[in-house]
Amino acid sequence: MIYPIRCSHCMSTFNHDDVHFRASHYKEWIKDPLPKIIDGSGVIDEKLNQYYKRIHSDQDARLKKAIDTKSAAIQKNYSEEGMLIGIVDDFKEPTTQRLCPNCHNDIPEFSGRLPHFFIALIGETSVGKTVYMSALAATLFPGDAKDNHVGVSIKPADLKTLNWFKSVYTKMFEKQLLPSSTQRERIEPIHLNIGNKAIVSIYDAAGEGIRRLEDRKSYLVHLQNSDGYIILVDPYETTMRARVKDIHGEVTTQKDEHIIENNIRWMLPELSTTDDVKTEKPVAITLSKSDLLKSLLIDSSTLHSNSTLYTQSSHREFLNLSMIDTIDYEVTKLLKASYSQFITVIQGYLSNYKCFAVSSIGLDTHISSSDQNVYTLSCRPRPLRVEEPILWILYKLDLIKGSSPSLQRPNILNRIFG
Repeated sequence: MIYPIRCSHCMSTFNHDDVHFRASHYKEWIKDPLPKIIDGSGVIDEKLNQYYKRIHSDQDARLKKAIDTKSAAIQKNYSEEGMLIGIVDDFKEPTTQRLCPNCHNDIPEFSGRLPHFFIALIGETSVGKTVYMSALAATLFPGDAKDNHVGVSIKPADLKTLNWFKSVYTKMFEKQLLPSSTQRERIEPIHLNIGNKAIVSIYDAAGEGIRRLEDRKSYLVHLQNSDGYIILVDPYETTMRARVKDIHGEVTTQKDEHIIENNIRWMLPELSTTDDVKTEKPVAITLSKSDLLKSLLIDSSTLHSNSTLYTQSSHREFLNLSMIDTIDYEVTKLLKASYSQFITVIQGYLSNYKCFAVSSIGLDTHISSSDQNVYTLSCRPRPLRVEEPILWILYKLDLIKGSSPSLQRPNILNRIFG
């Protein structure tokens, strides 16, 4: 079966036989009387250049020529399923490097072969998105379905994602260094193959970018076309900060009890698919750095020392929905203690959400920094519950199974009014 292709960069949708191809040579310079050659390193690709400008990137768009497949001189090659996968151009040179016809970015090999879903990872600067993505990949990629979560093999879908994973894994889990923060211009997704059933692409947009109006406009198309959202919130960004023990001698920064609401507000035009401004797309509201929660100065009725938040997750063969409800209940109660209008605000915007808490480094790992702004870890990190937000979204997208092995669930009335 052949599926419509969704470009992971400009988010346009098109058929498999609409793709362009990147030439495998520079012979078009001989044929073209006025080639646009700069320093002998390639032809300026105007469509790709425009895309780079739109995302405020200074990447070089000097490449081999892009070929439109509508030319009669081109020989087309198809897969057994009938999908266009390569051409032989008018110089009798073959190429299989497919391009989006609208922005001329590369199309991954899997595009058109499986359904394709997109998840946006959203959060303010320093909330820990890049570290979270690194910990998430290390948790999701054990390499064997039987050792994986929910009994489904989750692995890198392309070579670029695999190389990215090897890089961050080596840095964070072997060298025990924190990954660098996301660059402003990055809107590069990682691609996951979900049990050969679907491809899921996750975007990590630069936190500083969402504060700039021009950057938010460039992210707009990605938000509009996302199928699910993870909103990361740092406990230090909320009024919860005033209740955290200042064990490192840090100066209390200005708090914003509306941080979650603000994140949703600027997303509303992008998220809304109906006039009532609510979205039915799954949204995982996620407290990052849950290891900080152990130092909360609160009574035991709000957060217990043996809370489920501090234990490793245990999802095997299916997503444990009872466990997800328990986590949602505890985090919701914690957020309500810090932000009394939390439920009213969230239910006013979202109709399909759950609350989570994650730690990318674990409870026993500490961070130190040097003068070179390099952050080191005291030991090998043990991520805590980092996979649950995305597993829940995959469940809501009907890509993995979920079940409730226990009938003991938090009372929904307690969740709302308790």
